Amino acid sequence: MALRRSSGLAVFLTAQNISQIRRRYGADDTTTILGNALTQFYFNPNDNETAEMVSKRCGEKEIRHKQVTHSHGKGGNSRSVSEHLYKVPLKSATDINQMEQGEFILFSNGFSSGGKSSIPINLKYTIPEKVLKQDDELKVAWEQLTCPELCERAAKFHRNEEQRLELLKNPCQSC
Repeated sequence: MALRRSSGLAVFLTAQNISQIRRRYGADDTTTILGNALTQFYFNPNDNETAEMVSKRCGEKEIRHKQVTHSHGKGGNSRSVSEHLYKVPLKSATDINQMEQGEFILFSNGFSSGGKSSIPINLKYTIPEKVLKQDDELKVAWEQLTCPELCERAAKFHRNEEQRLELLKNPCQSC
């Protein structure tokens, strides 16, 4: 990926979760692939390992907790104030596994803030109604026009009469 980026190569790798990539490419190559993928989108993985990885990549934020204690006793009243700092994930693995449909986290070197690049951006995409309608129309066109015609053409090239007849009888179920 890195060697061909300067030549204009764009690679789109999709997987359900990180273990799917690791099974296919091995642990070392998975690390290399993710390191070279400068733009990454993570939707709800419904997988704890992947969600933990994304959570860690998002980073942490500091929470300041102030506690005031009042004491009443024989010697009088006293008041003490203590302050604690602790870190929590910007986005927990649980939050990531509970993202809604269309919600995703984007990492890209093209987005930066405060001198830091590849900051996580939590976004939600809703497919416009117009596109959904076009998708429905395309499905109908495929099922009623394109697929039957392609099956009919394919049937002409089958030497096996049984396959040819099946294609003609049930277009789109068998091609």
